[in-house]
Amino acid sequence: MVLCAGTYGSPPILMRSGVGPAAHLRSHGIAVRLDLPGVGANLADHAGVDIDCGYRGPARTAPIFHLLATFRSSATPSDQAPDLMLWLFDPRGDPPVFEIDVGLLRPRSRGAVRLRSPHPAEPPRIDLPGKRDPFDVGRLAEAYRRGLEVASRPEIRRLCAEPPAPRPLSTSELPDLIRAKGYSLPHVAGTCAMGPHPDDGAVVETSERVYGTGRLSVIDASVIPNGPSAFTHIPTRDARRAPLRTARLGNLTSGPGLPGSALRAGFIGNWRPSERRSRYQAHGSRRRHPPPARNWPTPPRCQPAPCGAGTVRP
Repeated sequence: MVLCAGTYGSPPILMRSGVGPAAHLRSHGIAVRLDLPGVGANLADHAGVDIDCGYRGPARTAPIFHLLATFRSSATPSDQAPDLMLWLFDPRGDPPVFEIDVGLLRPRSRGAVRLRSPHPAEPPRIDLPGKRDPFDVGRLAEAYRRGLEVASRPEIRRLCAEPPAPRPLSTSELPDLIRAKGYSLPHVAGTCAMGPHPDDGAVVETSERVYGTGRLSVIDASVIPNGPSAFTHIPTRDARRAPLRTARLGNLTSGPGLPGSALRAGFIGNWRPSERRSRYQAHGSRRRHPPPARNWPTPPRCQPAPCGAGTVRP
């Protein structure tokens, strides 16, 4: 059985089925089938804040041109993935604005997804990580200053009638501005995190199988343990393709040790633009082409399992 309801959707389904933090399940009157504390925890997100460059001209009528630049904060070693980004795109909206989106790609803050009630019709309670960690706020402030430098360049100023805003009056005011104006992109992940052991908060193995189960897998952005230094749809697509690479080897959820499973886990957990350069990351493009298709092995035809059986049968 494959669960792919997303970062916000997969944890509530697991918890209402009795799989999750035991104390939280009991508080809602749900019988505990499997105590997995990591279900719904570890919610990671890319935080952002905008700089209005002061453009007051017309909007672009052609397809929007996007440019994404990633870089490392002063606190990030050169051998680690970039943790900051500047995202620019053509003037858009009504009235048109030209903005620089400043983003934090490797947040330390974490949130959670929890149940409001055991009833499936009730939406979950989502606690976004926000900017609660001073380390995250400091790095976003550093990226904001870099964004202001770009917005102040003569190449941009000649197109804009007004100065960039908001511009903090002093360095001490910048953290308050970040907290007040910051938002979720949203690029959420991590609520059914992949990892080596459930006692450390992991929910799935490197094969995407849920710990403590026989034939249950989670395959969506919730398995990404750390926010990638990229938009989350790229590693999520790889997680989606993982069953196609393993199905030919036998059971879809036969556990760790399959060829390529460790490599796949490393790719999902530590995705870096330098390891798989995409035109989404390397440069702007007027046409957003997907990465080239790969010749994955053709999986055997699968029959849907009977209701409640929880199996995938080749």
